[in-house]
Order: sequence, then C-alpha cells, then structure tokens
Amino acid sequence: MESSESEPVQEEKILGKFDDVESLSKSYQELQSRMGNSVRIPQEGSTAEEVRAFYQKMGMPESPSGYKVPEGYEDSFKDFQEIAHNANLTQQQFQSMAQMQEQMAEDQHKSLEESRLRIQGKWGDNYELSNEVASGAIEALRSNSEVLEKTLSDVDLR
Repeated sequence: MESSESEPVQEEKILGKFDDVESLSKSYQELQSRMGNSVRIPQEGSTAEEVRAFYQKMGMPESPSGYKVPEGYEDSFKDFQEIAHNANLTQQQFQSMAQMQEQMAEDQHKSLEESRLRIQGKWGDNYELSNEVASGAIEALRSNSEVLEKTLSDVDLR
C-alpha cells in the first residue's frame, strides 16, 4: 500500500518542477539526448558487442590498425597494436605506452652508440679489424646454435 501512495507524491514532486507542458517536453527531450550519448558500463553478463561498444565510446579504435603509431615505428608496433586492441586500450592509453616505448628505444640506441664509441676509442686504429673479427665469431656461433641465432637475429654490430 505504501508504494501506491508514495508514487503519486513522487510524481507531484517531479511534475512540480515544470510550469507548463512545453517545459516538461523540453526537459524530456534533453533527457533523451543525454541518455543517447551516455555510456553504459558493461556488466558481468554483457555481450562481447556491448563490451566492444563501451570501449569504442571510451576511445578504443575499431581495429588494431586504428591506433596512431609514431612515425618510423609502423612495422615494429604491429604486434603492440594487436595486444592493445585485445586489452581494449583507448587511443590515449596506447599513445602513452607508445611514447614510453619510443623513449626506451631511443635510450637503448643512445646507449649502444655510446658503447660503440667507447670501444672504438679503446681499440683505436684496430677498431674496424676487431669489429670484423668479433662479428665473424658471432656469426660462427650463431650458425651453430638455434638459441643464439634467435637471440642475436636482431643485433647489428656494424
């Protein structure tokens, strides 16, 4: 009984905000507009489509290739784009991680260059010959070891 008595009281409080039908209609239209633009947080029983729609509204691209990659890193970021999309990352989250990865790559390149210059200074005139001997030794080891081949496949000593 209480619920039937409280409903009219509740309706009166809501309807009391409006002076006329026009202001009620306008308020209803604004509410509809907001609801259409609102984001529904996926629940435990949400379908894959509902989850994907949520993350896309939050800023996840429709496909892995939709993530913007730093110039010059297109090939090296392909796997990362796939991982990011599977993790439902937004473009902004992807950008933050891509910038960190780009900075790490630049730091690593700088460190390798500093090491090369240090070795070059140490070896002096014998640098080129010593580098060729070291590269030859690594190639010989690489060809005799699958594990070493896999580990060194991306290393460029020249």
